[in-house]
Amino acid sequence: MYIRRLFSLLFGVCLLVSACTKAAPEEQALRFSFTGGTGNVQIVCLKAEASAYGHVKTILFDSPHYQYVKIGDNQHGRIEDDALSADGVDVEALKESYPDGYSVFRFVAPENGTVEIKALTTAMSTPQEIEYTLMFGDAA
Repeated sequence: MYIRRLFSLLFGVCLLVSACTKAAPEEQALRFSFTGGTGNVQIVCLKAEASAYGHVKTILFDSPHYQYVKIGDNQHGRIEDDALSADGVDVEALKESYPDGYSVFRFVAPENGTVEIKALTTAMSTPQEIEYTLMFGDAA
């Protein structure tokens, strides 16, 4: 009887683990990495989606001090919490995960490739544009 219950429990756990690790293609994790900066900040890609304008990326810096991101001559301002929430991002979870604050930006970038950005931070004694290379998909 004990062995039968143990077997049933193990079988149930195996089914649960199997179900949790099989994500639909659209739910698979986006491959993302970055280089550059001073090493004091982490960058996360919150969202990537195809649109009429190309592949739109939403990235998060784990610092509240970033004011804009530049890609070439195009400057992209911060995305505020109400806009993130309207876009389906769980803002309360972000606040819990990043209690010291964060900065979020949205821009068009290649689905698979790299993007050179400059991000203005006010965390230093004078505002500085910091250079990063963001790598998405196969380039990550």
